[in-house]
Amino acid sequence: MTLRDNSKRRGKFFDLTFEQFCAFAVETEYMLKKGIFQKSYHIDRIREEDGYTLDNIQVLTNEDNVKKYLRYHYDDYERRMEFSTETVKQLQTNDNPF
Repeated sequence: MTLRDNSKRRGKFFDLTFEQFCAFAVETEYMLKKGIFQKSYHIDRIREEDGYTLDNIQVLTNEDNVKKYLRYHYDDYERRMEFSTETVKQLQTNDNPF
């Protein structure tokens, strides 16, 4: 299963049985609408830091999935930059220990 292989490659927990995946795919019409086009369906993890579990997956269009990915990583980048800037300011204001 490609989804399981991708989760392993990314180091994400995978806890879906084949039966659970089939039920999810039927309920969401995932198999009918999956693909590479803008309005095609993708399986998305609701909470990016968690793995593939029944309570953490949803179907998004490719377009919405890309937007979510970019927003998540942009926010993460902003948090890291803010932390780095704050750390530099603290280092500059501290007395030189040498």
